[in-house]
Amino acid sequence: MPQRRLIVLLGSIVAIGPLSIDTYLPAFPSMSRSLDASASAVQLTLTACLAGLALGQLFAGPLSDRLGRRRPILVGLSCYVVASLLCAVAPDVLTLSFDPITQGYSPERAARLRAQMLERARALPGVRGAALTELLPLSNRAMADTFVADGEPKAEGTEVFYATVSPGFFATLGIGLVAGRDLAAEDRAGTTPVAIVNETLARRFWPGASPLGRRLSVAGKPSESYEVVGVARDGKYLSLTEPARPYAYFPIAQGAHFNETTLLVRASPGVPVAAAVRSAARALDPALPLFQVETLADSLRRNSSFRREGTLFVAAFGAFASTALAATSEIRLNPQALTYINRLSDHLFVLSRKLNDNGGSDVLWVPGANR
Repeated sequence: MPQRRLIVLLGSIVAIGPLSIDTYLPAFPSMSRSLDASASAVQLTLTACLAGLALGQLFAGPLSDRLGRRRPILVGLSCYVVASLLCAVAPDVLTLSFDPITQGYSPERAARLRAQMLERARALPGVRGAALTELLPLSNRAMADTFVADGEPKAEGTEVFYATVSPGFFATLGIGLVAGRDLAAEDRAGTTPVAIVNETLARRFWPGASPLGRRLSVAGKPSESYEVVGVARDGKYLSLTEPARPYAYFPIAQGAHFNETTLLVRASPGVPVAAAVRSAARALDPALPLFQVETLADSLRRNSSFRREGTLFVAAFGAFASTALAATSEIRLNPQALTYINRLSDHLFVLSRKLNDNGGSDVLWVPGANR
């Protein structure tokens, strides 16, 4: 029995290299688009990895001879655990959704509730930022319409996805503004309709020129025109692997399009605010249902693709195998055992191909209603 366990362990360790590389290679096109890097630059990451492994053998061997195998591996695993703990206490954004319209609120009363809930959330101890939105990024929901740049009646319309948000949305989610201003409390119903566009939309409509002060409107509806007051950095809206796409943000106070609204709250690291946010919402309306109270990380985890689960499996498997290797003493195997190890490695390699073939891309978007 111990011999069989040892065979499985060593076969698993042998398979880590090809298994990891085979799950990494299909991501090259997505990495190139997401990082705005050339194909050759992305391929160099694999070259650097292999070069590092080769050079590492020059130091790993003598180091293992001097200190033994267990100590270097345990030091590496300790660094991994410390880094994981730091990630665990890193600040995250809490989300809390509610639907006042379905509960019988009039649009005016619902707008007041949103403003009061946002004000109370910002006043909570430890809260660094709060905002409202009707659509979370990567949340299986989307709104889109065809827009044109005003002053160009013959221009072809462009499909633009968009979200309605409150002031503070960009700071709460850490989205940088590259030009112009953030949305303000003054951007409310009855004032000039405004919009913030992302970099891709700005380049699409006004290449080589500043979009600030320009206007865009819904195709065929010149009355639905918006003044551009800011430019936000590109992000991921529908899928983690999507190419850069045109996107716009409109003030939620100038018109909500969904009944459901989501409150975003960013707190200081290590400060739990979920209970306090719930209490603040209950104080405004004890009968108002609250749902999807979770962090953005939890939301993204729920929508992870099969490929990502396969990658996590490989990572967890590698950590297990490394830990087991650290506890293994001198190993002596007969030729039959080595044959079993090679076969197991081949089976795991085939498994990694199936993970990639069945996983596909991280398509998280379900078509939403038009504006």
